[in-house]
Amino acid sequence: MSLVCLADFRAHAQELLCKSTWDYIDGGADDSFSRDENIAAFKRIRLRPRFLRDVSEVDTRTTIQGQEISAPICIAPTGFHCLTWPDGEMSTARAAQAAAICYITSTYASCTLEDIVSAAPRGLRWFQLYAQPDRLLTKQLVQRAESLGFQALVITVDVPVPGNRRHDVRNNLDLKTNLLLKDLRSPKERYSTPHLQMTPIDPSMCWNDLSWFQSITQLPIILKGILTKEDAELAVRHNVQGIIVSNHGGRQLDGVAASKMLISQQEKMNHPTEE
Repeated sequence: MSLVCLADFRAHAQELLCKSTWDYIDGGADDSFSRDENIAAFKRIRLRPRFLRDVSEVDTRTTIQGQEISAPICIAPTGFHCLTWPDGEMSTARAAQAAAICYITSTYASCTLEDIVSAAPRGLRWFQLYAQPDRLLTKQLVQRAESLGFQALVITVDVPVPGNRRHDVRNNLDLKTNLLLKDLRSPKERYSTPHLQMTPIDPSMCWNDLSWFQSITQLPIILKGILTKEDAELAVRHNVQGIIVSNHGGRQLDGVAASKMLISQQEKMNHPTEE
């Protein structure tokens, strides 16, 4: 089979994966309005080409947080890669290293951080954190990632409670039986044995907690899930090093605007067109 574009890969994956796994990957929250709007927003992009420029040599390299990458592309944090491939996130890390781009590893990766680092020791990697109610566990996770050479801490802020993913409810999807999750507390054990469950996410986290994170790590802190100008300004005020504009792929809070639309609106505000 010849796979030549993203749509080909998507169709091929749907053929190979079981329904519950496909629905988990493809589904959005509630009515999936925001998921569909993400796709539609990109389809509305129109290019404004400028011609007669020398393009015999093209250099797409850029830098993020002072690190060079081959193109302005990063692999966003997603969990449970072992649902679709035996090597899971280890294969993802190898691919990112080969492409010389940044891979943001999820808290809910199905491989240990140690295995991911061993699989791609020269790769640029950031660690995405879901803050845990257990502050000691959160601190251990952050410092473990830092000690393994992760170069930034990406804190997801848009999940005070998990999104309502109807496909997963209908399919009775139970990740703790579909996948033996690694024990977040122990770097020595690849998988938790009696506690096969997703750890909860701290619903009480607020802006004032960022100073605590800054006190436990030297890593630059990036906030993922910012959707408004007001929150972007608060992020600057709290001395974080960056933000990721994201609506969680429409998988968290349905009814919010597409991430691309929000970026475009802000660009228009910063560069208004003269009438």
